[in-house]
Amino acid sequence: EGAASEDDGDDAGESAGSDHGGSGLTVQLVAQQLRGLGGIGKTEAACQFARRQYNARRYPGGVFWCDGADSESALRDSWRQIAVTDLGMAHLAKEPHEVVVAAVHRWMVAAPHGRWLLVLDNADNPHLPALAACMPPAEADGDVLITSCARGFPHIFRLHDDALVVQLLTPAESQALMLEAASCEVPAAGSEDAEALLWLAGRDGLAGLPLALCHAGAFVRNTEGAGFAEYRRRYEVLLTAFFESGDDASGGAGTAAMYRAQRTVAATWNLSFQAVMDRSPAAGELLQAAAFFAPENIPDEMWLHGASRVAEVVHGSRLATALLESGHMQHCLDRLMGVLADYSLITRRAGTMSMHRLLQQGLRAPPRA
Repeated sequence: EGAASEDDGDDAGESAGSDHGGSGLTVQLVAQQLRGLGGIGKTEAACQFARRQYNARRYPGGVFWCDGADSESALRDSWRQIAVTDLGMAHLAKEPHEVVVAAVHRWMVAAPHGRWLLVLDNADNPHLPALAACMPPAEADGDVLITSCARGFPHIFRLHDDALVVQLLTPAESQALMLEAASCEVPAAGSEDAEALLWLAGRDGLAGLPLALCHAGAFVRNTEGAGFAEYRRRYEVLLTAFFESGDDASGGAGTAAMYRAQRTVAATWNLSFQAVMDRSPAAGELLQAAAFFAPENIPDEMWLHGASRVAEVVHGSRLATALLESGHMQHCLDRLMGVLADYSLITRRAGTMSMHRLLQQGLRAPPRA
């Protein structure tokens, strides 16, 4: 992941919350933004921070996670899960969203088990009313960590003055991540693969974006006969086509950097997606279909229970055919998702799949001419 650093240089691990122990003062909400480009590793950084702090007993009240905080429907689902599953408020399962939010806020103010952490992940629309409505009251006994690529959050979020900025990886860190993802040793000095690895790890290559670097390494690991030199060749051809067919970014250096990051990631996942389609068209169709759902925790049951219906409405669906003719749909689904996970296109967890929203945006985009 990219390193998180505060604009004024303070340590990121200590700035998402304050030291409240032993002061005897009234504890109030502390809110902090973790900002960075798409694909740079904000969510992973937030996960690691939350895990470390919870294990260190900084948040005895628990860690609560809102996925897709730029979408009203995703916020509603996440907030209901916090209430019903995390806090055991089963009676709220079918109550209106406003009732659920109010009940959770009351719990956050009371904090019966001690201080807690709320993560609002991918809050890329700062002016979304549903997002503002989810912010706990100022007197709540907890911390809020917001991951976002956006600036200009309204005052209601009460954010710490300086955002924690997730930095791009250095060339050395980029090389190490690619080699780890590729499960290979450092190429021989002076070889084409060594030169390509150095280029890919630099600013002219994958520009220190962890998501793109993982895609590249996974491609090399899973594609027979493809080393870093071959990957660079394919990547440059595809990236050139992306830049030639897209509009130039306008709006300053920050906007240009964002467009460059998006296109870098888009080029790497396109190469991985092409490799998946060559290996398993059914797995590729699964990935394409998943792009139209919320990106986090898509349940296996949706694919297993919907296969028959898909076969009825989508003539020649390779995904539905593979599942229905497999004899054991769960094993077949595991195999298809295994192909996608091999190329770092999805993550698998407890009967669900998740994918990066940049990947979803690319899959939903109309084909290029």
